[in-house]
Amino acid sequence: MWPFTQPTITFEHAVYGSFPFWHRGYDVLGSSPGCRAQWLSVMKDTCQRLGERLRDAAPPEGLVTRWLDDGHWLLLRPFSPGSDDVGRPDAAAFHAIFLSPESAQRVRFDPFRLTSAFRVEWGPETSELQPCTLTLPRPAASDRSRDDRVDLIVEAIGRGRRVLVESDAPIDRLASQVWSKLPKRLRHRRSLATWAYTDCGRFDLLGLPRLTGIDVSDRQLLVLPANPDASTPHC
Repeated sequence: MWPFTQPTITFEHAVYGSFPFWHRGYDVLGSSPGCRAQWLSVMKDTCQRLGERLRDAAPPEGLVTRWLDDGHWLLLRPFSPGSDDVGRPDAAAFHAIFLSPESAQRVRFDPFRLTSAFRVEWGPETSELQPCTLTLPRPAASDRSRDDRVDLIVEAIGRGRRVLVESDAPIDRLASQVWSKLPKRLRHRRSLATWAYTDCGRFDLLGLPRLTGIDVSDRQLLVLPANPDASTPHC
C-alpha cells in the first residue's frame, strides 16, 4: 500500500509593522508578487483594529483571521520586533498569509493547521517575498482536557453571536478547541482574534486582557469574564 501523503498548499504573504531598522513608521515591509492591493489594505486595517498594547497586558501574539470580499482568507500572526522605528518599546508587527478559496477548503477552514507557516524573524533585507508552499500537518488529536466553555461558545457562534473572552494571555488553546468543534459550514466566514486590545475589529471570537467599556447588555454578545466564579457570563 502506498503511504498516505499530506496535501500541500501555496499561499501569498506579506509583512507589516514598525521595525527598529527603518524610519517609516508602520508600513508594509515586504509582500509576494501575487498580493493584491485590496488584500494589503484589509490587512493593514485589520492590524490597526487590534489596538495598542495596554499597560501590563501580554505582548502582541496569537492568531487573527478574516475573510476578504473576494473569497480569499487572511490569517495574521502578530508579534513584537522589539522597539519601533524611533526606539520606543512595544512595537507591533504582523506576518500575513493569504489563502485562495480552494486552499481554505483544503484545510477545512481550520486556521490552527497553518501556524507553522508564520515567521517572526525579519530584517532590512526583506522587500519582495516569494510565494510559499506548505505541506499541511495531520489534524491534531482531540484535546482530552477540553475547556468547559467550549460548548457555550460553539452554541453562541452557531446562533450568529459574537464571543468576547477576558484573559491574561492569548486564547489560542480555547479557540482551537472551539474551531475543532464548529461544523465546517460555520468555520467558513467566521473571524477570530485570539489576542487584541480592543473590540474594534468586531471578531466573532476575541480574546481581550480587559472587558472594560464593553456593552454587556448587547444581546448579540456573549461576554466571558476571566474569573467565572466572580461573575456569571453575560448572555
